[in-house]
Amino acid sequence: MSLRILIVGAGLAGLTTAIGFVRHGHQVTVLERKPKLSEESGSGILLGPNAMRIVETWGLKTEFEKVAHVNDTTKLRRFQTGHVMKSFSKPKGSL
Repeated sequence: MSLRILIVGAGLAGLTTAIGFVRHGHQVTVLERKPKLSEESGSGILLGPNAMRIVETWGLKTEFEKVAHVNDTTKLRRFQTGHVMKSFSKPKGSL
């Protein structure tokens, strides 16, 4: 039985949920407040190695690589001061 499903929010949880339902044969509509998800608006979704393994399992890695922006360095900052607490460099050969 195919269901019609409405998901509010195109963040990581909303999009992942939508993909899961579509893969099981359901009709999914995702609503997002912003008219366009873009770098200019400051919105984005950060996917770590485990999430990227799921993207690859779903057969979406090639499509993802077409639109993904890869940070060379990730910095963890203290919210109140902006002080960099830790910095991570991207492993060679990773997306």
